[in-house]
Amino acid sequence: MRTKSLRATWTLVFLASLSISGGCVSGITSHRTSLQRNAIPARKLPERLRAASQADMVPIDFTMLRGNPPAEHLVGPGDVLGITIQGVIDQDNAPPLAQFPSNAGVDPKLASPAIGQPVVVSPQGELVLPLVKAVSVNGKSLAQVSELIRAAYVERDILKAGRDYVTVDLIRPRHVNVIVLREDSGPISPVLYRRDTQVISSRGTGHALELPIYQNDLLHALVETGGLPGVDGFNEVWILRNEGLTSEVRSQVISSLQGGRTPQSLMALHGVETRFIRVPLRICPGQSVAFSPDDVILREGDVVYIESRESDFFLGGGLLNGGKYYLPRDRDIDVFEAIAIASNATYGPAGANAAATNFRSGPGNIVPPTRVIVVRKVESGEQVKIHVDLRVAINDPRERLIVQPGDLVLLKYTPAELAGNLALNFVNVGYNINNTGNRN
Repeated sequence: MRTKSLRATWTLVFLASLSISGGCVSGITSHRTSLQRNAIPARKLPERLRAASQADMVPIDFTMLRGNPPAEHLVGPGDVLGITIQGVIDQDNAPPLAQFPSNAGVDPKLASPAIGQPVVVSPQGELVLPLVKAVSVNGKSLAQVSELIRAAYVERDILKAGRDYVTVDLIRPRHVNVIVLREDSGPISPVLYRRDTQVISSRGTGHALELPIYQNDLLHALVETGGLPGVDGFNEVWILRNEGLTSEVRSQVISSLQGGRTPQSLMALHGVETRFIRVPLRICPGQSVAFSPDDVILREGDVVYIESRESDFFLGGGLLNGGKYYLPRDRDIDVFEAIAIASNATYGPAGANAAATNFRSGPGNIVPPTRVIVVRKVESGEQVKIHVDLRVAINDPRERLIVQPGDLVLLKYTPAELAGNLALNFVNVGYNINNTGNRN
């Protein structure tokens, strides 16, 4: 009798749940209408609102980041030359040998000692030598400099034919001073990741470099400071040109970069006074690069900047585990993978230990949710809502929206799914209680 009574009771509960769910559907439908109001179906989303795909992008030819040095060194202000002039600058009155071992690791041609008295080329590109007028040598090769010095002393009748021995050697090339600011971790030290969490770290390092002439290019600056950007840095490099900048403006720009400002915002702030050059490291096949060979040649006072990807994440909400989820740098994430990441914490929210659960805030997991609302900010500052139907997206690539940084991904039940879960949970509870009654 007790078993029959329990069955009757739960039959009535089930029938009541169906009527209640019917009433709930009305309220839920109202909520759905509010949530999806003005939402654009993913397959009808205009191209301007879609995220740019990274799947087909390829690395550039990294030799494009390197300068094209001349076949031989051309003398310029700041070069240190080793000069020997027979009877004027030679072994009798000056040390003939000068060696700068610090250059041996920079250029193999400088590994052997340089012979001659060290003489620095003046800022005007001239050599100041005894007994003759200053010799202009800017832009000349070492052989041409030797001939100019010989001609200057022969003209003054200081050197005689057969005794006009002159040698010119390069002791130390001129250097270009640049600053490199990196907010990525780079490959210098290993970073350990937990299986359920992806950590985005930022070292925030700064380097003051002295790059020898003909090695004062972007590639050498990156190699000297740890290589190409790490996974926590964007696949691009910014160069701040030190052209027409006062020391005050330059200091303000560097401080702003270190304080988290982006190069784009600083260009808008300082106008024509600030010139940033963007050098992308990955482009679409067949796309031409947006920089010239001259752009990657660094000049005195230039600043190289690598920006962190701290803002390169999407937000999970609704039935998903709430939190920040960082996006991969070099591939696309669609709504299916975003849901997988946020629900089972393959990567995990930043700073949290997300468990592998599914939709804990829902009324049950018997009927899975199929409705996704993506809230996306546009350039104007406004936001648009995009509706994705997972049942359609499984077969229609146009519905499989690519998630972009800043997106809010909300996973929701449809009214029918919510009502079905409510009813099925009532039936499941009633079935368990009836089984318990039967055993008693």
